[in-house]
Amino acid sequence: MSQRFRLPRVIGIVDDHRPSLVSLSGLISRQAGVRVAWSADSVAEAVKLLDQDPVDAVIFRVAESRIDDLLEAARVALKRDRPPQLIVLPQGAEVLPDLIVLGAAAARSTLTRRELEVLELVQAGLTSREIALRLEISTPTVNKHVQRLLRKLGARNRAQAIARLGRAAG
Repeated sequence: MSQRFRLPRVIGIVDDHRPSLVSLSGLISRQAGVRVAWSADSVAEAVKLLDQDPVDAVIFRVAESRIDDLLEAARVALKRDRPPQLIVLPQGAEVLPDLIVLGAAAARSTLTRRELEVLELVQAGLTSREIALRLEISTPTVNKHVQRLLRKLGARNRAQAIARLGRAAG
């Protein structure tokens, strides 16, 4: 069985610029289904925190002068049984929209054939009942498919899922 991309649910953040660290942490904390476990203003601190509180992903936003520290942190993280995803962002990048688009595009690739069919009909504006009739399945089954695809896309509702996929496709 191939390994599927999983949207990170528990995240650690490293940013050596304190004001942007606080801002980034706040932005990500407001995303549905995502929890910021810890934030650090140095790579060394992040390595210690990673030992204490493992996460699904670590977002690094550090100055170029700290690249050696970043590489060392990556070496440490990748030695783990379940290494976290390592996301490196340049300072000054518009972070949250890029993460949402990246996550939606990757999540779409993990949807099953049936979930993609349901998603296509959701995008066309059909209700669960209309989708059930079209696909010849029950309405509760449609609702289960919708819930799964919302979870995979990290969306709270159908409109948010469609908006995120629109950004990912655009």
